[in-house]
Amino acid sequence: MEPTAARDEALRRFGDMAAARADIRALDQRAATSTQRRDWWAGWRQDLRFALRQLLRTPGFTLVAVLTIALGVGANTAIFSAVHRLLVDPLPFPGGDRLVALMESSPKTGAMMAPFPDVLETWRRDARSFEGIEAFSEREVAVATPGTDPERLAAGLISPTLPRFLGITLPLGRGFSADEAVPNGPRVVILGYGLWQRRFGGAADVLGQSLIIEGTPHTVVGVMPPDLTLPFMQAGPARQLWLPLAPAAGFDRPQAMARLRPGITPEAATAELVRLEEALGDGSRRPIDFRGRAVRPQEFMPDTLRDGLLILFGVVGVVLLIACANVANLLLAKAATRTHEFAVRTALGAGRARLVRQLLTESTLLALLGGALGVALAGQALELLRHVRPVMLSPLDDVRIAPVALGWSLGLTVLTGLVFGLAPALFTTDRQLADPLRLSGGSTRPGPARIRTALVIGEVALSVALLVGAGLLVRTLAGLQRIDLGYNPAGLTAVTLALPQAPPDGGPTASPLDAPLETLRQRVAALPGVTGVAWASSLPPQSGLAMGVLQVEGVPSEGDAAPRGLAFNSVEPDFFGVMGLPLLAGRPFTRDARVTEMVINATMAERYWKGTDPVGRRFRIGDGGNWITVAGVVPDVRVPVRGPQRGELQIYSLRANAAEDFGQVHLVIRGAGGAELTRQVRALVAQAGAGIALRSIEPLPARMELVLAGPRFTMRLFAGFALLALVLASIGLYGVVSYSVSQRTREIGVRIALGAGRGSVLGMVLRQALGLATAGVVLGLLAAAAGTRAMASLLYEVSPLDPLTFGVVAVVLVAVALLAAWVPARRAVGVDPVVALRGE
Repeated sequence: MEPTAARDEALRRFGDMAAARADIRALDQRAATSTQRRDWWAGWRQDLRFALRQLLRTPGFTLVAVLTIALGVGANTAIFSAVHRLLVDPLPFPGGDRLVALMESSPKTGAMMAPFPDVLETWRRDARSFEGIEAFSEREVAVATPGTDPERLAAGLISPTLPRFLGITLPLGRGFSADEAVPNGPRVVILGYGLWQRRFGGAADVLGQSLIIEGTPHTVVGVMPPDLTLPFMQAGPARQLWLPLAPAAGFDRPQAMARLRPGITPEAATAELVRLEEALGDGSRRPIDFRGRAVRPQEFMPDTLRDGLLILFGVVGVVLLIACANVANLLLAKAATRTHEFAVRTALGAGRARLVRQLLTESTLLALLGGALGVALAGQALELLRHVRPVMLSPLDDVRIAPVALGWSLGLTVLTGLVFGLAPALFTTDRQLADPLRLSGGSTRPGPARIRTALVIGEVALSVALLVGAGLLVRTLAGLQRIDLGYNPAGLTAVTLALPQAPPDGGPTASPLDAPLETLRQRVAALPGVTGVAWASSLPPQSGLAMGVLQVEGVPSEGDAAPRGLAFNSVEPDFFGVMGLPLLAGRPFTRDARVTEMVINATMAERYWKGTDPVGRRFRIGDGGNWITVAGVVPDVRVPVRGPQRGELQIYSLRANAAEDFGQVHLVIRGAGGAELTRQVRALVAQAGAGIALRSIEPLPARMELVLAGPRFTMRLFAGFALLALVLASIGLYGVVSYSVSQRTREIGVRIALGAGRGSVLGMVLRQALGLATAGVVLGLLAAAAGTRAMASLLYEVSPLDPLTFGVVAVVLVAVALLAAWVPARRAVGVDPVVALRGE
């Protein structure tokens, strides 16, 4: 064929040449990509193997670096787990991030209370912000099995639908039915897991057996899962059994929880609650100035504890920065000894990017090893936190290293490896790498040295800031322990008694208790060593709360006459003498002054009758309240807390009978305490009968120690992390000075050979350390002056700029710096000039 025709025929038979060409190019591209991927993975495997050999070749360096990283990552993982559990996702239930408590809250005082039944029913019927609303309550009940003595246990009262609402699956039996949650309905009970194991040995045939509650047999219908804690239920002992919550069965205001619909905020839900509540008008029983509010679980945590956790989270971040700086210093020092290796690699064709990748692989591997050890240390740290945590942080018992915490730790570890490995990688590869091949002695550059110096100064500065914060917290705790309580706590013993109430399922009311309680009081008063006893509705640090508009006769109303909370206590006339609470004016009220006389505290007397005698003056709480005459004035009973005292206005009324005690009463005893008194009181309570049970007996100062548990917990953790930071900074300072001495061995030898005294060499090294420490201390004090203002809510009677704390920390840091430099300085003094010069 003709050439042109032949070409046309060939192209026709071959088909679409453009498509074939594209296919061949795509095939070639895939092959090239696959080859590149294999080469890339092969390069990383090679880097990883080489990095592992490098770490194994220097076990001392590896051990120090891994431990340093582990301390930083472990501290961060432990505190992150606690913060996530307590502040981010505190409720371990499906949709727990949308669970809220429904409360009545006063915008002015911040006081909260459970809603009244009519309000709760309106919310349940008309609110559209929630997927559901459930009621619950709690109480103590006397429990016994046939043939055993009764014991008082914590019981939870729940609506039949609450387990399904929370996604709770019973491991045995069933929940309550609607016909069981009615007054005088079938007597049924669900056992707590612990009670099932303790009383019934975990037997599967427990269903249908009988449990005697408040003298009435109840049939066991189910068993709750282990370690079950209901959201928003008060902290305390685990609920050992569960009963149906019957309407109008002696519980005027059960608590309520709800789950927000997706996309609904607590603020939007609160606005709807207020609108529905206001529609009830004056027919509602809710107090004036109280409004409905959807409260997230995090808001029930005291502000100081929440602030303390967040500050601790920042503190462990600073500790991690110091750890990173320390490891970066180690890597810089190690890299300085590998210049010949890098020069050879460069001569063989390795580019800077390849060297940087190798060094980053080594630092990341080092970080992963430290991170793995850090997670293990975090588990032990959480176990320690559970042992030292205050009572109000009982949710810490449930904190575990959850998947989200593991993800946080992994990300933190990788970031840590990149952060402390990047500077050594860049500075080590950014140099004339051919020099070591041309010169017999290595060359040094000022860049890495300046970086090491800057890192140490930064470590010292961060340590100073943390130590200043720890010092301020130590001074705060000391100040709280010095607070004048207003009474004499020495020799006081607090006895808390649980009194029987109406059965939770609608039985008859309890029998009169006044006679057996009076008999018990007389018997306790007759015990050897007891000099006084008295009843009270509450004892420090707790108090009751009287709400209403305070009207003082002859004194204009304050502001808009809004309701306010007054600390209220119902006591016997002998209470003041037993407590060591001296009368500043007047007298105690008499035993027949039921609602006509009260004793007030000094703050109330000063505020409303300043400069005059308050005795005989009158006041009342609320427009419809009775006018009350001031019988006497006593000092303020103070609680060692930061900020203004809760219930700064305190009033005392006469305790008339047991009907006022609401299921609990306190007996305060003055006299020789100890184990013998405890044994005798326990025996007398056991003989009292009438369903009276001992809830607790302890020295009154021990109750006050619980108030200091929160500040002490924060202070201990803060101080521990600050000391860890100080140790790391000291190691870093020691490393820099020691490395500097090793680099200046020839110079020091020459100085000594030319006649320099040992003292001058020692001073030269110590001055270097002192210069680093001084720079770090100055920067640290400036950082502390700016940062401690965020701790203001945690401080008491100490300024965030307290000069004593700042001065002591500065002196301590300088002393520690000189101590860290002493060993390298002594080594410098011992340099033999002949050996140093011969080495050159």
